Order: sequence, then structure tokens, then C-alpha cells
Amino acid sequence: MGNLVISTNKNLRYSILLFLYFVQGFPVGVFFLTIPAWLAENNVSVAEIGYFSFMTTLPWTLKFVNGFIIDRFVYLPMGRRRAWLLGAFVFIIFTLITYAIISPKPEQLSLMAAFSMIVMLGTTFQDTAIDAMAADLVQEEELSIANGLMFGGQIIGVASGTALVGYLIANFGLATGMYTLAGIIGFAAIVMLFIRERPNEKLLPWLSGKASEQSELLHIHNIKDIISKALKAMSNVLSFQLIVILFLISLNYGIYISEYFSKNSYRHSKFRYGRYFLYWRFCKFDCRFRVYFCNWNTWRKIWQKKDNPGIVTNSMFYYRIGTYISN
Repeated sequence: MGNLVISTNKNLRYSILLFLYFVQGFPVGVFFLTIPAWLAENNVSVAEIGYFSFMTTLPWTLKFVNGFIIDRFVYLPMGRRRAWLLGAFVFIIFTLITYAIISPKPEQLSLMAAFSMIVMLGTTFQDTAIDAMAADLVQEEELSIANGLMFGGQIIGVASGTALVGYLIANFGLATGMYTLAGIIGFAAIVMLFIRERPNEKLLPWLSGKASEQSELLHIHNIKDIISKALKAMSNVLSFQLIVILFLISLNYGIYISEYFSKNSYRHSKFRYGRYFLYWRFCKFDCRFRVYFCNWNTWRKIWQKKDNPGIVTNSMFYYRIGTYISN
């Protein structure tokens, strides 16, 4: 177990990022595609499915706030990000089990939407913690490979979660699907119990270990400094251009998926959505890569400043990867 340290083991860095993104893809696929498909199968209107999707997406629009929180409030003896990651896992598992116990019906849309929003809230903290961990620990020369593994793992996880949980819900009910999803997240949490970010850190709060010197040096104690530096980095004109482009990409997806459910849901009654979503993710990644490829040198100057706080790397990690690939 002593060798399971992410910062000192390149193969572990690659494998754990692949694994974590694969697991993260499961709830994303389930709540963005499987549940809306199930609602469509049960004659829920497109407008109501749109409301459900809005509630599911809402936590992701506030993800930048998660970054500020994760950067400021840390338990350094367990690493800069790992405590948040484990906490997010526990939160998601508890919510999914509660969801399974209650098992709301399709007509209880508000209750289903509330549960979906809560699960996604935990997932956004999980996602932020993984991204920040990657930005902290992945070496510059490893960025392109890490990016491929992360997004490849997520694509496979989204498709797998959509297909597996969709099949279980269709054949055994909503509760079975939610219990299975909770078990998958629980397995990921168990794996992370035995992995450290840096040497000599604690695996759990009551076990032996201490904070690493590097973590203490990187930690920013004043949240005002975190916010001001992040806003300064994001206030550039190119940042605004990228926000607009990504907004349009997401808007296009929202419109397309609404049309998809309204016209095609009954022709796909066995929840054959994993393959479709896999295709869409590849298209979306291609769009993002084209955005990265343009003005790569300017992006590098903006995003690779050494004085940027960790929160900036949370959202900029992908931009750094894109510029690195295009170089």
C-alpha cells in the first residue's frame, strides 16, 4: 500500500484518473440521459423533461463556486483534494440510496428533479476535486495522455452507465438501478481509501500521517486572493469568447436532446441510448479540440501563469491540455 502515491507514480496517475473519470461518467449518463428516456417512456411531456434536465444541469452551472470552496477549505493531512473526493462519494451514495428507498414515480417529477439536482451537486464536487487533483499532480509532459485517458474514461463511463442502469430500470425498476449506481460509486470510494496524493499523508483522519510541505506551500488561506486571481484570469477577452462558444455547444445539445426524446423515444424502448450518447460525446470533444487549437500560444500565456491559484486550474486544466496538444 505504501507505493499507492499519485504524485510519485506515473502509472498510478494515469490509471486513477482513467478510473475516476470512468466512474464519474455513470451518474452523468444516468441522470442526463437514462432518466429522461425513462420519463419519456412513461408519457411525461417534453416540457416536463426539459424541467427535469434543467434541474439536473443547474449544479454544473455553479461549479466554479465549488472550486473556490475546495481551494479554501482543505484538510491537508489527507491531501489537498482527496478529502473532498471521498466526501463527495459518501454524499452521492447516501442520496442514491435514499432515492432508491423512496423510488418516486414519473408523475412525481418535482421530487425526481430534486433528487437529480442533489446527486449532480455531489457529482460536481467530485468532478471539481478530480480536476483539481489532476492539475496539482499531473506533470506538464503528461497532460496530453492524461487528457485522453480522462475524457476517454468518461465517455465509456457515460455510455456504460446509460446502458447498464437503463436496462436495470426498464426490467427491474428504478430502485434497482439506483442501488446499482450507489454500489459503483461505493467501489470507487473504497479504492480511494487506499491511495494517497503525496507521501506520508493520512489515509483517514484518525490514522497516522501528516500534511506534505508542498501541499502547505500551495494552499491559499485567503479566499479573497483565490477569487481575485481567478476573476483576473477569466476576465480576458479570449476567456469570454470561449465561454460563448461552449454555451452555444451546450445550447445545441439541449435543443437536440429535446427533439430526440420527443420524436424518437418510443422507437428506443429498450434504452439503447449509450451508443447515441457515445457518438455525441466524440462530436463534442472534436468541437472543443478545434476551439483549443485556435490561438494556442495566446491561451498558453494566459493559463500557464505560475501565480494562478488552484481554482483556476480547476476550470483551466482542459484549456492547458488543449494548448499542449496543439503544440
